[in-house]
Amino acid sequence: MQYEKDITAGRLKIETTCELEPLTSVLDFASRRNPKRGYLFVSKVLGKHIPVQPSRMRSIHEKLAKLLPVNHQSLFIGMAETAVGLGAGVADAYTKTNQTTSIFIHTTRYLGSDPVLFEFKEPHSHAVDHILHAPPDNLKEDFFASKIAILVDDEISTGTTLVNLARELVNHLPNVYRIVFVSLVNWLSEERMEECKRELESNGIELLFISLIEGNFSFEPSENWSIDQLPYTQQPKPPAVSPNMAYGRRGVRMPYEFNVEQIEFSRSLPCDKPLHFIGTGEFMFLPQLIAAAYEQKGFNVTVQSTTRSPVLMGDAVQNIETFEDEFGQGIPNYLYNFNADLDAVPVVCYESFEQSQYHTLFSDKRISAFFDICCKGE
Repeated sequence: MQYEKDITAGRLKIETTCELEPLTSVLDFASRRNPKRGYLFVSKVLGKHIPVQPSRMRSIHEKLAKLLPVNHQSLFIGMAETAVGLGAGVADAYTKTNQTTSIFIHTTRYLGSDPVLFEFKEPHSHAVDHILHAPPDNLKEDFFASKIAILVDDEISTGTTLVNLARELVNHLPNVYRIVFVSLVNWLSEERMEECKRELESNGIELLFISLIEGNFSFEPSENWSIDQLPYTQQPKPPAVSPNMAYGRRGVRMPYEFNVEQIEFSRSLPCDKPLHFIGTGEFMFLPQLIAAAYEQKGFNVTVQSTTRSPVLMGDAVQNIETFEDEFGQGIPNYLYNFNADLDAVPVVCYESFEQSQYHTLFSDKRISAFFDICCKGE
């Protein structure tokens, strides 16, 4: 299938070679405030830039999970910040479908006090540095015994970031013999995929690609398109609030179980209005689970999360809320495509009470949900 799309930054031309989900049901398009890359593929199912029903999100997780090879020593890694929820959701669906367990961990842009396993780069991003923390003692044995590493991102455009991560994994996980790149969309040519495979084969690693949509695209910038610099270029100050390592930055065991009835804020939710659950930055998966639980109860529910990714108004972005980050670093953050003037009640989810105190997003009308707890490692 062939598509053309004009956006503020220029024109995208797309050709798909595989669509397990229709392209138009998975993607929309917008323009970045980023001189490195003017276009943005905006997912309709990721729960980041566009609100989504939890059941629709879950159906995508299950579809990707069913495409994966079954192995009982799999390690799932989600890419911060955009694919944290996707990675956790696929890991959760995989373990439930195959009645097994696995470990999920995600990369992070926040350096905690816990030990770091390694760091690597995402060259084209607005935030290039990724950190992977070492697992806690109760996960360490299974973590390092992993034989298959499943790296999850929302899209693969050059493969460079995932190859950078894979190289580091090979150096730290001696039992891994197969790595799987999982994505909603894979834009790599056959030649580039073979090149990625050869890079890892030299280390004795088999590389597989799994995605819902495959194809290629070209982008022609508009003549008057110009972005001089990113909106935030200074080094951020240290976080005023310490990152909570319990929700995936050091790893959690999947499937993840929790009882939504034990969450205190649930008693204050209105029954007669739509509920919009909002995760904050990398804190995506638990808000997704809570939103899904309320959808199953019959509530009208959507979910998404805030982001540091700077996007221009227009095209797939029809509303932008701008505010400072929940860690107190003064970094601009954004919530896209949620109209606070409508009836939906925003339920903003935080990793800790402290974060909710630093945050200004909908401070006059939100319901705050904070989860200053630790996930079970077993």
